[in-house]
Amino acid sequence: MSSKSPFAATSARHQTENHLIDPRTSWQKRGTGTWEQVKAAQDAIFGPLWLNGYSTYHGIEDKVPDSSLDEVSDSLKLIEVPELTLRVAFEPGWQGRPGSRKVRGSFALNHCRYLLAITDPHVEAVYVTKPDGDYPIGSAILCVSLSEPIHGFAFKLIATVITKDPQIHK
Repeated sequence: MSSKSPFAATSARHQTENHLIDPRTSWQKRGTGTWEQVKAAQDAIFGPLWLNGYSTYHGIEDKVPDSSLDEVSDSLKLIEVPELTLRVAFEPGWQGRPGSRKVRGSFALNHCRYLLAITDPHVEAVYVTKPDGDYPIGSAILCVSLSEPIHGFAFKLIATVITKDPQIHK
């Protein structure tokens, strides 16, 4: 067994959590976290998610200017929201690109309203096939991510939706 770490930091500016994993290292599942363990791992957020004041046409407070990313020290937050609503709708494409059906998550955090794109593959696959509309989920823990910059902005995304009730994934 080598004492060398199987991880190498690859962070670019605000994405300090990113690491390159040695492909020669094998992984073993050692268990599943409990709801209480997930709740205990939450980040304490006392203000906005990173920086507010910038929204896309379909989102609310869902982007951060590239020029402000040097002020951002991380790109992942684990937060609990008391009321998550999933919104399913067709969104026209940007700059001539074709449109598509999207799933977004709406929630409030510290008196700020957010409407962010969902990239959780399980939630997205289940809800993108549902009729357009709003789907109340209730209390949820979200892993929110700040993307790499594209077109001058990094985008706030809901990477994972965790609920006590697994029905959200069905």
